[in-house]
Amino acid sequence: KEQALYDFRWQAEMQAIFGADAVKGENFRDSSTGRRKLHMRGLLDFPINTVDFTEDTYKDLDIAEKLNVACEEAFAGNNGSEERIFIYGPEVATMMANSATWQKRMDAAKTEVKWGVKWKLIETNFGTLRGVMQPGFGLLGDYSKCAVIVDPANIRRIEQVSLTSRSLDLKSAGVRNSNDVVLEESTTLEVTNPKTHAFLIF
Repeated sequence: KEQALYDFRWQAEMQAIFGADAVKGENFRDSSTGRRKLHMRGLLDFPINTVDFTEDTYKDLDIAEKLNVACEEAFAGNNGSEERIFIYGPEVATMMANSATWQKRMDAAKTEVKWGVKWKLIETNFGTLRGVMQPGFGLLGDYSKCAVIVDPANIRRIEQVSLTSRSLDLKSAGVRNSNDVVLEESTTLEVTNPKTHAFLIF
């Protein structure tokens, strides 16, 4: 039951960011065009900043320079907060660790626990990033090479149906020799000032 709850919560988090199709295992890129698919019904469904660093425009930039571009996209000219949430996949974490420039920032970053998460407070020329790696991105294929920057002042999770559990007595019903638990919850995202958020593809 506990493992099912963890799995349910992880799927809910990934769906809130990338959309339901990504959690189902849909391909990250269209096989015919090579471009990223839009997996709707998540944060990416809103007109947030998207920076695809695999495009030729950015091919000569190292990871530190790409992250500077990402911070500019997220922080500049949108009247957002001075501090943003920075959640990145395992492959992005490896890229940052291999950059001496960016690793110095990570080493200098203070650590703080907030909302039950241990964050790195990374100072940039544009504002503060509250960063954490999300291992779950690595379970979604190419999303391991992605990151999101979110302004917590401009996003809200609205709970329509609270998380509940319901036991099914399948033995008594003669269906099968097990008693299962159904988890139910209904939520949606409210995103304001979309340009204060960014989706990054490395």
